[in-house]
Amino acid sequence: MPYGILYIFGNIPGLTGLCIAGVFSASLGSLSSAVNALSNITVEDFIKPFCISKNISDTWMTFIAKRLAVGYICLILLMALVASKFRGVLEATNIVVGMVGVPILGIYLLGMFTTTANEPGTLIGLLTGLGMYAWAGFGAYITKPSIATLPRSTAGCHIESNTEFFNISTEATTIESVTEAPHLIGVEENDICPIYKWSYMWLPLFSAVVTLIVGYLASCFL
Repeated sequence: MPYGILYIFGNIPGLTGLCIAGVFSASLGSLSSAVNALSNITVEDFIKPFCISKNISDTWMTFIAKRLAVGYICLILLMALVASKFRGVLEATNIVVGMVGVPILGIYLLGMFTTTANEPGTLIGLLTGLGMYAWAGFGAYITKPSIATLPRSTAGCHIESNTEFFNISTEATTIESVTEAPHLIGVEENDICPIYKWSYMWLPLFSAVVTLIVGYLASCFL
């Protein structure tokens, strides 16, 4: 998005910074609400019930909540720095979030479409679906070959043109550069488990079906 704004409004002084500032302000508003909720929930549900002195004033609790908010912000910044070193952050996020949510969907389907579901069978189906999702998801994430990050510097690139950069109405720009092919680091394709080759978008369906089938069979025999 910042590049698109720069490309469209780059020749208008001040408008680029105004648009980018608006985007970041909107994201900071959502983030501040989340941090505020985290600090308040921590104080109300985890600190107040276990305080030795029940006569703690609201002023002191507000002080604790503010310090917790600062701590959560530091933790979020640390997580952002760590996430920048990962590959496939979106894939990892979907795996972690779906690992719990998708087996619960399988339990709902089990209750909707069968009449034999019971508590032991449902619990076995839930744990089996969760375990299969975690195994397939994290196994695929770990065993996928990673691509070495290429340098982003443009040093050594020769631009031969009689026109200005970004002027697309005149002669074409010729860029001569030599880059080596990225080098895959990881295991051979044939050594990977077939389930690990699936797209992470198929894992929710896989986990829900496993939860449904295992929960139904376990309910029939228990």
